[in-house]
Amino acid sequence: KLKGLFSKKKTGEEKVKVISASTIPLLDKEIQRQRVVLLSDDDKVTRMFAEDIIKDADPNATVHIFDNGEALLEKLKLIALSSHDTSSSEFRSSTLFVLTDQNMGSGMTGLELTREIRNQNLQAEIYMISNESKSYFEEEAISAGANGYYEAPINVEKLEEIFTNERDAEANVTS
Repeated sequence: KLKGLFSKKKTGEEKVKVISASTIPLLDKEIQRQRVVLLSDDDKVTRMFAEDIIKDADPNATVHIFDNGEALLEKLKLIALSSHDTSSSEFRSSTLFVLTDQNMGSGMTGLELTREIRNQNLQAEIYMISNESKSYFEEEAISAGANGYYEAPINVEKLEEIFTNERDAEANVTS
């Protein structure tokens, strides 16, 4: 188990549960939404490890990793612009996820990033990840506009839970 926001569980043989696109229930039989995951963390080891964990949870996800909240916010703005561009379909049918550390050294915190995303009406599922006590930061994260809060480290099972919550929310909207 690595310190940081993401971990892989190893017990003898490494067991990784992989969700493929074919196991994700389709809301529209013609179009399957691709996940685009934007992760912000100031820890280099966590950033290196994060993409593997995200890809284990969803091999078809597009992953963008940043060392600060400002860079993630700029990328999210570009994605929002390109999703409205009728000549570009890359992100039009994507579900956007933001996974952010609360404490990122310099620059904005995860709470500040979340508030800024919501203030700019950028559409994304936002999940705060921190080593801080869940009871204290969960309430703050939700009031800032986050969809959820998870204590570090995050592993494949927790990401699958996040992705399942997103599918359940979409199914409730369409039914």
